[in-house]
Amino acid sequence: MAPYGSSSPLHNAAQVLLRALDLRGLEPPLGASPSLLTPHVGPEEEARLVTLATRLGLDELETAILATSVLVELVPPVGEAVAVLAEGAAGPLPTPWALELIAAADGHAPVACREALAGTGTLRATGALRIPPAHTFSGSPIVLARAVGDAVRGSTSADPVGRAALVRVDPPGAAFGRTAVAEHLRDLLAERENDTTVVVRGAEADRLCAAATPGGALVAVADTLADGEGLADFSIAAALEGRLPVVRGLGALPVDRRESVVRQILHATPRPVVWERGGDDAAVLGDQTVVRVPIPAMGVEEATRAWCDATGGTTAAGEVAHLRLTYDEIRQAVRVARAGAREGSPITGRALRSAATAISSRGLDSLAETLPRGPRWEDIVLAPRTQDGLRAVDAFLRNHDRLRSTPAYDRYFAGRGLTALFAGPPGTGKTLAARVAAGEADRDVFRVDLSTLYSRWVGEMEKQLDRLFAAADGTNSVLFFDEADVVFGKRGDAGDGGAADRYANLGTAYLLQRIETFDGVVILATNFLSNVDPAFMRRVDVLVDFPEPDAATRLRLWSQMLDGAGIDDLPAEDVAMIAERFELTGGSIRNCVVAAVLFAADEGRRVETLGLMRAIALEHRKLGRLVLAADFGAYHRLLPGSAEAHG
Repeated sequence: MAPYGSSSPLHNAAQVLLRALDLRGLEPPLGASPSLLTPHVGPEEEARLVTLATRLGLDELETAILATSVLVELVPPVGEAVAVLAEGAAGPLPTPWALELIAAADGHAPVACREALAGTGTLRATGALRIPPAHTFSGSPIVLARAVGDAVRGSTSADPVGRAALVRVDPPGAAFGRTAVAEHLRDLLAERENDTTVVVRGAEADRLCAAATPGGALVAVADTLADGEGLADFSIAAALEGRLPVVRGLGALPVDRRESVVRQILHATPRPVVWERGGDDAAVLGDQTVVRVPIPAMGVEEATRAWCDATGGTTAAGEVAHLRLTYDEIRQAVRVARAGAREGSPITGRALRSAATAISSRGLDSLAETLPRGPRWEDIVLAPRTQDGLRAVDAFLRNHDRLRSTPAYDRYFAGRGLTALFAGPPGTGKTLAARVAAGEADRDVFRVDLSTLYSRWVGEMEKQLDRLFAAADGTNSVLFFDEADVVFGKRGDAGDGGAADRYANLGTAYLLQRIETFDGVVILATNFLSNVDPAFMRRVDVLVDFPEPDAATRLRLWSQMLDGAGIDDLPAEDVAMIAERFELTGGSIRNCVVAAVLFAADEGRRVETLGLMRAIALEHRKLGRLVLAADFGAYHRLLPGSAEAHG
């Protein structure tokens, strides 16, 4: 038995090395004796190695192998002794053959040493030891990870954070909520099989993992772990600090080495949890045995507690509890609102809402157009059947958090949001209605033109959509997709039916998949409902029809827009005649009012009926319609270009 005991693995390793040399009839170099290790190895180094071995889960032989490798780095004469034993095969570095001789001197069978050094063994799975490819395994040099040497020395000069971009996440406070989900994750981690990968999906995966582990979480970007040193830094730091290792960004790995890197990461020890943010991350996992843990957004009660905790109990917390922000975003919004408040003044609900809205929608600005919030419902003119459909969308937006706690939501929505289709000719108010609905619910609306997003390059559309939904996930924003018939048109209506169309169908299927897993409101708009594939219509929760306005609706539109422009002295019979005679949409009526105001300003007079007729004629020409005397009556001959119109 070694005289130093299990608490002195480094001194034990030096003694066993000398025994191995003696058994081979070899003389040790000066300085390799355990009694001469004191300047390099003391109780602190021994204790750090014992701690590391315990947290990595090493057995007695694995600890002895690691101790020998550490000694080679800490004490140069030990490296010289190993070189003598290995007959100089790898210089001062140990080789599998040399370690087998050392293990045999301590009573271990050579096969046990080879198993400890196998690629699936803990020493190499953690990255603590690496064996570069060589012609013969037995003569390959064994390389100690920098993180191990740093840990045993107690060095802080080479913090792994700088090498592997590690982020430490401490357990959140009780205000984080989601206690049941954190307990479920904790149970999964304790009971999972060796070949099972736990995947946590959502914007707050790092916080949930930290809540499920007493020591918190350690998060790394997959690309920084692609080399052996980065993975070793990650695994060893997690083990030493007692943190749960979490990997994000698997989908961003280069395609040419993705499979090998993912396999290496997922089989590391301790086995990391995967943070899944988008479709690319899920696809990379392939045929892995996966258990997914989705993170629900905070309910209103949990959000209220989080806002109160972050603000110190302000009464304004109740005004923003309905906004869907993460735990970290709530705290950041409070810091922003507090920075903008006067010193000594309480934070107002308005300041919190402003900060929360800005933080919630960041990241979407570069991917979609932010639409201005519209007027109120009572300020716009819509057909009765349009209003009925919009009431359903409006109710979902305003009551989303309350609905989430009802059995009907779990049964019929199953964790997804609401999909609405706005259908009608151009200018009938589809975009305006989306702005109003979002604004009434205190949400931003982001417009995405599917005709520009559509691509026949394989995978390009999917990448754009993945970025979009990843940015929108967990926010309070409404996604408004224009030109939906470009993607959801009837199959066979466009294209040659060949490979390009098949790729387009893949993009359509992917968009459907992302819409159905998006826990928010998606509004799709089309000018041509008849062009939309009936198969897609079955996925729509609410269809809102925007018909061309009838005469009565047109009169309301003209009256409202003229009043809004300060034009209140036109003869009522003229306005009624215009509404009856000219079949224009709300968008076209707006254009006419704007043009009439411009004409009047240029001529230095108030808007008159003739100016309005000129504006209508201009809009007719833009729409490709004829400017006929039968429509314009006595005003026709006064219009610019009337002779041309007669001709």
